[in-house]
Amino acid sequence: KISYFENERYLETNNVVSLYNALDFCNDDMLMLECDIFYHKEMLEKLIAGEGECSILVSPFDPETMDGSVVRVEGGRAVELVLGKWQGKGFDYTNTRKTVNMYRFTKGFTAKYMPLIKWYVENMGENSYYEKVLGSLIYLRECDFRVVEVPAEMWCEIDDAGDLERARKKFGY
Repeated sequence: KISYFENERYLETNNVVSLYNALDFCNDDMLMLECDIFYHKEMLEKLIAGEGECSILVSPFDPETMDGSVVRVEGGRAVELVLGKWQGKGFDYTNTRKTVNMYRFTKGFTAKYMPLIKWYVENMGENSYYEKVLGSLIYLRECDFRVVEVPAEMWCEIDDAGDLERARKKFGY
């Protein structure tokens, strides 16, 4: 079953509220895919085949064409998530991969993650990112976070007109 959730207040909140709005439906194994990603369908197959409680789709980081959250990887596991705004000048990108913003969660993981999303929105505010909560769980090392790496050529995030033009060239549209 596929369910889509739109945050009608997207201009005044952030993606943590979008996930919060879907809480009642997040009670089983699930894929969480951000809607601004153009990608090859094979990426979904790779993500579904991922291991661990949480599989994070990643690519090698290219500072020329990418920004946003990265994960530090050790032995196929995500050991740290760093938001883009925390990657200041001189940030060490050694062993990091760019998050594609596509995830596979097991039912057991959703039972841990979703209550934290609820708590975060209700206690910390609406103008933040679900990645902050995910990064907190990675930091605590209480869950099995695995990365599934795909080539950067297989996807493109489209946030603005420049990204759209780059995607058209990349995928021949």
